[in-house]
Amino acid sequence: LPAGPLVSSLKLPAERIGPLVDGFVARLDEQLQAMEDAIAAEDGEGLANLAHWLKGSGGTVGFDAFTKPAADLEAAGREGDFLSAARLLEGISALRGRIERADGASGATGQSRGADAPRATAASAPVASRADEPPPDGGGPLVSSLGLPADRIGPLVERFAVRLDQQLDAMQAALGEGDMRALSDLAHWLKGSGGTIGFDAFTAPARSLEAAARDEELGDAASWLHHIRGLRSRIEVPGAAAEAAVTGPSTGSVGPRGGGAAVVEGRARPSKSATNRGTVT
Repeated sequence: LPAGPLVSSLKLPAERIGPLVDGFVARLDEQLQAMEDAIAAEDGEGLANLAHWLKGSGGTVGFDAFTKPAADLEAAGREGDFLSAARLLEGISALRGRIERADGASGATGQSRGADAPRATAASAPVASRADEPPPDGGGPLVSSLGLPADRIGPLVERFAVRLDQQLDAMQAALGEGDMRALSDLAHWLKGSGGTIGFDAFTAPARSLEAAARDEELGDAASWLHHIRGLRSRIEVPGAAAEAAVTGPSTGSVGPRGGGAAVVEGRARPSKSATNRGTVT
């Protein structure tokens, strides 16, 4: 790609795209640091999961330039090729430094990242005053509210997470192709399925995504899909089911976490020498 500013390809007014880009960049800065930690710890699985998140999330907010290098980084992580991973991460970091809001403002999209990069805070985060604006995310693990023993709920949550990954990829494809009918149908599935498995946190966002798709509001749909991906990254599997690693067709893996739980997600799990410090924007 030519060396120059990276501007979101979403066709939205500057006042709408600006907060969306800021939220993505704040999350990206945290995930890039977690990727560095994963490479240093030679945590290939964690690195692959982080790269998988970027592979989907970049395009969601109109930064398709991240998709190919993120896919290559995911492959390098799964192959344990940390030399190539370090080179790819350097390129991705350079791309991040070129992100610019459509109105030319720097804000959270300045050239530096890490400790110097602005972070989203309660004071600076956009306040949701309309149904088409995702609320600030709580950031903690999402655990099913179904009152079932761990050995019963664990497999159900695993299957839901794998299916959700497939549906999120389909949503991303529908959004990219402008197929709002398909996106609406997929959101309708999530609106019912999330609550059925005990994840009511998906119900309202899925309803808003369905409405945005039905009204052909591309920007609102992109915002809600980005928010739903953040929720997805926090799903936790309880009990004995967390001991088995399960990989879906387009997802990260399920692995043990402290306390007999696993986060079924697209980000790194804590390891002995590296901890994922990213939070959901």
